[in-house]
Amino acid sequence: VHLFGLDFFSVGTITEAVKLIFLPIENDNYPILMTPNVDQIINLENAPELKGFLSNSYLIYPDGMPIVWASKIFGEGLASRITGSDLFPAFWSEVQQREQTVFFISASDDVGDRLESEYSKATSYSPPFFEINNETYRAELVKISSLISDIKPDFVVIGLSYPKREILCRDLIVASNMQTTCKFLLIGAAPEFYLGVKRRAPM
Repeated sequence: VHLFGLDFFSVGTITEAVKLIFLPIENDNYPILMTPNVDQIINLENAPELKGFLSNSYLIYPDGMPIVWASKIFGEGLASRITGSDLFPAFWSEVQQREQTVFFISASDDVGDRLESEYSKATSYSPPFFEINNETYRAELVKISSLISDIKPDFVVIGLSYPKREILCRDLIVASNMQTTCKFLLIGAAPEFYLGVKRRAPM
């Protein structure tokens, strides 16, 4: 469903949404899964270059009922909201059953350590605080690119806030000359909600 300049996948259940994550990417889309909410969509309007890059993601799910409501108003309704917070636990279970490798770029060492303790094929790295495009960021970009090259994960889960996760993901893909074989999941604080480090908003 094309809405707000993005192509959302319409799926009715988390189970269906997770299955699509593991399918091969059969077109020229970038290996990015994102679950934008209304706030992110509005912010991306002010970042057209970043939005143009992310619009080529292979999977985009609507994280927010206003997006679903808008899709119905414009005549081609999305089946359901698929939040990153709901998606992550199901993905985490499935990736362990498939014995695939995951690299977490996490907001804190504690989050990364706890995820690693749950699964032997998970590794993590928590970057220091950085501002985009300063020397610290450029050094971190090189370091994270090197870690991904060494680990060769099936998935990279970026648990940072907007827009750092989106810009970092873009720059990692560009740094690999678009040759990366891993998939990037941009799901923000979902691992922290899963671990109980942060509380989700009430239903």
